[in-house]
Amino acid sequence: MSLVLRRSYSLKFRKNVPICNKCNSWPVGAFNIFKRSFNDDKVNNHGFSSSSIIMENGYNVQELPILIRKLKDISDFEKDSKVESPQSTGDYYTNNNYHVIQAEFKQCTDLRDVFLLISRCAKITPSIALGAIERIYDLENNPISLVIDNDIKNDHNISVAKAAILDKLLKVVMETKDTYTILNILKTVSSVIEPHKHNFCEELLARVVDNKLTLNQLCDFISYLIANSNDSKYSELVDKLWIGFVERENEINENNIVNIFKILPGLKSSRRTIFILLEQKLSDIWYKITAPYMQEILEIFLREKCFSLQSFAVVGTWFNMNIHSLDDDALLDIITKLTSLNYTDNHIEKAVEKYMKHKSAKITSHVLIVEYLTRITKPEIMKRLNLIDTALSLECKEYPGPLVPKDHWLEPVIQDKRIENMLEKINGIFSSIVGNSIKISNAVLIPNICSDQTYLIDVMLHESEIGQSLCNWKLKSMKNKFIAILIHLPDHYCSDNSTLIGPQNLRVKHLRMLGIKVVSLKYSKLSQFYTSHDKPAMIKYVKDSINNGVPCL
Repeated sequence: MSLVLRRSYSLKFRKNVPICNKCNSWPVGAFNIFKRSFNDDKVNNHGFSSSSIIMENGYNVQELPILIRKLKDISDFEKDSKVESPQSTGDYYTNNNYHVIQAEFKQCTDLRDVFLLISRCAKITPSIALGAIERIYDLENNPISLVIDNDIKNDHNISVAKAAILDKLLKVVMETKDTYTILNILKTVSSVIEPHKHNFCEELLARVVDNKLTLNQLCDFISYLIANSNDSKYSELVDKLWIGFVERENEINENNIVNIFKILPGLKSSRRTIFILLEQKLSDIWYKITAPYMQEILEIFLREKCFSLQSFAVVGTWFNMNIHSLDDDALLDIITKLTSLNYTDNHIEKAVEKYMKHKSAKITSHVLIVEYLTRITKPEIMKRLNLIDTALSLECKEYPGPLVPKDHWLEPVIQDKRIENMLEKINGIFSSIVGNSIKISNAVLIPNICSDQTYLIDVMLHESEIGQSLCNWKLKSMKNKFIAILIHLPDHYCSDNSTLIGPQNLRVKHLRMLGIKVVSLKYSKLSQFYTSHDKPAMIKYVKDSINNGVPCL
């Protein structure tokens, strides 16, 4: 009769986290575990049974699966559960000694030579066993050796001896104290080893339960199980190994946290638990993480559609602190990912401003327009290129543009409905301020310029004798004769609600470069004045804004 050991997993609570006496639970940032009392023997591994526990993390309560190791002998309970350090082991897969052993076995031209070399060894270590197994596999699959080895294959005694020796060699490898040896065996493509991989997995499971795997070894093991999840024996084990990460929470650092992030896509029921753990550790060690690792973390956030304001705020702080060490490509990659995640904050905005201020002269990235025009078939891409072409033509004296064909075939630029509705309500305000000598036009798109919102003027003020058209707007005598009133919606501002976002800033700048005086009005203020029927305050606000408008450049 087998003895079932219910291992008790105690989790270390974070410092300065008080217990809530009223609810008898732990607040966010701490784990609490409640045991379940049932067994499930459906698990395919004979040395284990399944159970589950309830884990509480603040308001997040989750039932998670766990493995329970069956002990055949009570003495197994007394075994040391310390992790074997690879440095303390004289025999492990990645050391130089293994390559020497492998070279010796490669000199064997047939199975007899392999068996003879094994017989000369005073002690068969895991490295020797593994080298022999791999050479046997090579000899059986190498066409050159088939003729030499043909008589041996037909020799029944040799076949029996080979089976016995292989069985012994596999047992030797299984008993190695170095986990990396077993992990590398799982990655080996060998018809000899393949039937025994389930046994090696069971050995690793036992070591997980005994807390003998390091964090990187856990990641390697789970990566193997995920890669072979088409086998049900592997797929049902993945979510039962979460406890290994929780027990080694204190060992998560800036070097191994990325490896744990990488296994998130392969998790299911335990994914949320591991993510919360990583989120908490990210808050602790963010300042130690290098740019390439942070880029990988953001890639996982993007791929898995993870949305966490806590983690994003940490990324924003990291970005601001490390902006000086980023090159153009890293900056573009991070900004692109944050944009795709639809996140920004003051730290990110300040970091970009700092980068452009101090490194603008050293930026080497260029926008290529003409090597791609013939390949573009999507109107939206052509529209973006037209905007870039127009911007370069206005701002760079050395740029020989515009180079992109005019976009007359594109759809007309439509004014935002919110602005259109507001103007219908307050057009009389402009008339009362400027008088009858000034012409008022709504939704004016500057002619012979890119068809884009950047060059759409919400309200245009100009003298009546100039006429309704803007045919003379390029003349020097027309500087500041046109007044462009722009009504900025709430989403036209950064998070501080006062600084315009990039496209709107570009809009103001380019209109000024075109010789137009620019007046900016806040939609939120106009709406407030209108709903409160405060017409005098609205007139004063609009009049002051026009008088203080920004003249052309």
